[in-house]
Amino acid sequence: MNRHYDKNLKESLIDYIKKLKIDSTSYRFSPVLGSLTSEGKKIELGFSCLALKCYYMLGIWDEVEDKQKMEWVNYINSFQKNINNLPSNSYVDEAFVDYYTSISTKYSLKNIAKQSINLINSGKYSTNNQKYEETIRADTKQAIATLHEVSASNKLKYLDFPKENHEVEKYLDSLNWNNPWTSGAQFSSLCVFSATQLNENHYKESSKYLYNYLEKVWYYNLRVA
Repeated sequence: MNRHYDKNLKESLIDYIKKLKIDSTSYRFSPVLGSLTSEGKKIELGFSCLALKCYYMLGIWDEVEDKQKMEWVNYINSFQKNINNLPSNSYVDEAFVDYYTSISTKYSLKNIAKQSINLINSGKYSTNNQKYEETIRADTKQAIATLHEVSASNKLKYLDFPKENHEVEKYLDSLNWNNPWTSGAQFSSLCVFSATQLNENHYKESSKYLYNYLEKVWYYNLRVA
């Protein structure tokens, strides 16, 4: 492989990511150099996590001063809060709260239609509230995983996930494994939460069960195929 090309690519990526920084004193990043939608301009947590992951993968996280590292970790942890109707200690970007709780979103024709169809055919469509919860859970997983990758952690334990084997089995059985791109993401979240939020002994037991369940799904799909 052309090492000169690799070096130039890495330097170009580093330069591009640093240009995405919104200002020199915070850890707020834009996802693009061009213009954003009005909603995109409000999002902060996800883009900050993505930038930190890029710093880590490109090997420039080690070049960041310890004081700045701590400030960045604290910035991400500042999004952990308690909000009505959301799991305790979730990581919440206010941009999503504003969007999903707005009158125009809650009472949109599309959301009302989905709620009506679900009364006849339960669970056929994800409603606004379900998408809201899924978005916050995904952001929470992203924040916790990002912090863990750089040997940091969330200040407050996030425990809104099945922890005992019978709870895990019930939750995983409820997922639609015919759509593995969706179920796989939920399974991944459960793995992240178990690895980072449980004590060592509890995690060892949980991880064995998760691996066994994954093998069962793989074997079942292999036979069906």
